Formats: sequence, C-alpha cells, structure tokens
Amino acid sequence: MPSLSHLIADKVVRRVLPSDKPLKLWGGYGRGRQCDGCEKPIATTEIEHELDLPGDTILRFHGACANYWRAATGND
Repeated sequence: MPSLSHLIADKVVRRVLPSDKPLKLWGGYGRGRQCDGCEKPIATTEIEHELDLPGDTILRFHGACANYWRAATGND
C-alpha cells in the first residue's frame, strides 16, 4: 500500500487533484466531509483545511494531507 504522500502525489500527477495555487485558505473543525487527499472523513475533532482554487474548485484536506498536497504541487 502506498504511503499517504505517494497517494496524494499520484493524484496530482494523474490530475485527480488540481495543482493550482489557492486563492483562499480556510481552517476550522471538520464536519465529517471526505478529505480530497486520503478520502477518509474529516472528523469534527480534526482541523479541516479548505482551499479555494480558481474555477470555483474547493479542496478539503486533513492537516497532513494538505501538507502533502502543497509539497506535491509546490504551493508552499
């Protein structure tokens, strides 16, 4: 099974996840929605990172998944 960083990098390479620079970044407690990185729910006890990208695209990540997405896309 690939590591989380490899899973997210692969999604970026296959363009399952966009690599556009976010226009806005939001943070708050999760609401049970699926993480776009690992595809697991973001619990109400976890911080959800919401990234608004061009084209009205919204990505939601766990903290670690957001960091791996940033590393894979160069959006530090």
